[in-house]
Amino acid sequence: MLPPTGRPLPSIPPNAHHRRTTARPAVPQSFVHISTLYCNCNRKFIKEQVYENEIGYEKIMQIYRTFDDETLEKLRHCLIGKMPNTYTMTKKCAENLVNHRAFHMPAGIFRPPIVMSTYKDPFPGWTDNLYGPSGLCTWSARGLVRCIYGTANCKANMVPADYVVNAMIATAWDIARRFEQRESQLDGKSELPVYNYVSDVNNITWGQYMHLSRRGFHEPFDKSLCYVKAYQKISRIINMMAWFGLKEWKFAHRNIDELNERLPLAEREKLQFNIATINWSEYFRSYLSGIRRYFFKDNANDNKLQQRKTIYRSITHTQRGRNMKKQHHQQQQKKKMTKKLAHNFG
Repeated sequence: MLPPTGRPLPSIPPNAHHRRTTARPAVPQSFVHISTLYCNCNRKFIKEQVYENEIGYEKIMQIYRTFDDETLEKLRHCLIGKMPNTYTMTKKCAENLVNHRAFHMPAGIFRPPIVMSTYKDPFPGWTDNLYGPSGLCTWSARGLVRCIYGTANCKANMVPADYVVNAMIATAWDIARRFEQRESQLDGKSELPVYNYVSDVNNITWGQYMHLSRRGFHEPFDKSLCYVKAYQKISRIINMMAWFGLKEWKFAHRNIDELNERLPLAEREKLQFNIATINWSEYFRSYLSGIRRYFFKDNANDNKLQQRKTIYRSITHTQRGRNMKKQHHQQQQKKKMTKKLAHNFG
């Protein structure tokens, strides 16, 4: 029998349907699921393992398909349990799903911390969003936020975006390596490797973050804001960040530490993700200026920026002078009142 092309069909051995293809790609491949360091924030100590949900992800998916949005909102607190929001809860569900369905694949789970603007690559200070602390810092620089809830000595768990990307790439390599080892040992079903990207060394606190971020306050922003929309966004961010800023966790990070040591030296130089190598003082020199330049598209030239700095300094100097004058006046009034009371009752 000939196919439509007129060429004969290739001969197929009788037992071909019993054979299993085991060909591998020339380049090792892996699947990295991006989770978050806070997907188990209902615990005090978080290991590099997948924790089961109180309500299985299959049931949550079934509930989501069954009820409308109004009913789901009423069930929200029951579904998230002790988690602060649906974001962390669904991240935890996703980890369970990947762990149950992808155990036979070269797959792993990467948990990044709070991702900040870049340190060096592609250039210092690059960012395209104002999520989390970056938003709070920006609104503080603009004078819209005067008070933030947080514990100054708690670890902030922040890492620049370029370090996070480098760690993801290195994790993909390590996942493929681990999978090959697991197959060669003919292991059965086992949990996927989990990487808590955090360090006990050079992990700045919230107090250090607020102190260092002030270094960019001398560069005023040029473009105006819609203050109504800004305040709506600010209140949401403050409430969300307060839950994390007032707490502290301990994380296991053996897998990420071993990965840094196991990576070949040449690759380690190209994919730098060791948090201990970050110079935070250097990083924060371009932090707010990067937000101004890359997010707000405020590409002022040096002359224009210098003019804004001069105006900003004159305003702050004038305000400081007024405050000092007011304080002096209050002290004089207090002295006069003290003398008057002493004279009346002396």
